[in-house]
Amino acid sequence: MRYKIFLILIFCSLFSTKSLSQNKCKIFGWVLDSLSKSPISNVNVIIQGTNVGTATDTSGYFLLYLPTGKEYTIVFSHIAYNKSLRELSLEKYKEVEYRIYMQKRKIELNNVIVQDKKSFDDKRALYTVNGSELEKLGEKDLEKKLIYLLPDVVHPLIDRVNNENYDFTLYINGKWVNSIYLKDINPSKIKYIKVWRRKKLAGIDKNKLKSNIDKMWVGIDTNPTNLPLIVGNFVMLIVTK
Repeated sequence: MRYKIFLILIFCSLFSTKSLSQNKCKIFGWVLDSLSKSPISNVNVIIQGTNVGTATDTSGYFLLYLPTGKEYTIVFSHIAYNKSLRELSLEKYKEVEYRIYMQKRKIELNNVIVQDKKSFDDKRALYTVNGSELEKLGEKDLEKKLIYLLPDVVHPLIDRVNNENYDFTLYINGKWVNSIYLKDINPSKIKYIKVWRRKKLAGIDKNKLKSNIDKMWVGIDTNPTNLPLIVGNFVMLIVTK
C-alpha cells in the first residue's frame, strides 16, 4: 500500500512539473557592445513593471522563464549603456532567443570636479560628486556607479578584498566604515561625495615618525584633519541628506 502511494506521489509530481514547464517559455540570449561586439556582463534584464529579472554573466548570457499567454516588455539596462527594450507576446510554449546590441552612452557630470593638487594648502578634494549627478546614472547600486564614474578610486569588491592597494578608506557622515558596505548605501540619500588621494612626499621618512596617526597622514594630498587615511590610497567621504 505504501509503495502504491509512493508511486502515485511521484507520478503527480512529474505531471505537475511537466505541466508547469509546458506553461513556461524559455527566454535567453546574449547582450553585446554595438561597436566592439564584445559581451557585456552585469546587464540588468528586467520584466517591466515587475521584480522579475536576472543579469548577464561574463559571456553576456541571460536566461528567463516566463508564463505563456501574456505580453511582456523586457528592459535591458546597464550604467554605461543606453537602455534597450524588447516587446514580447507569448501565445504558446516556445523558446525565444535574443541577441541584443547596446550602445554606450555619454554621461556629462557637471559637478564632478577634477583638480591637480599642488600642496597641502589647497585643502580641497581631488573629486567632488554631487548627489543629484549620481541620480543621472540610473543605477541603484552605488558601488557600480562609482566603479564606472571613479574607476581609479573604486575597484570591484573582489579586487579590494584580495589586494589592499585597491581598497580605500570610507567615511559615512564622518564615521569610518569598511568599504565593503559601499553597496549598502542608498544613492538617492547621498548629498555629496568627496575623495582625497594619497601622494608620496619627498624628503619624509615614514619609519622615523613616532605617531601612528602621523604615519597614516604621510602622503595625504590634502588635509581633512578628522578623516585619517587607514587603508589604500584614497579617502572617501559620503555625506547623506
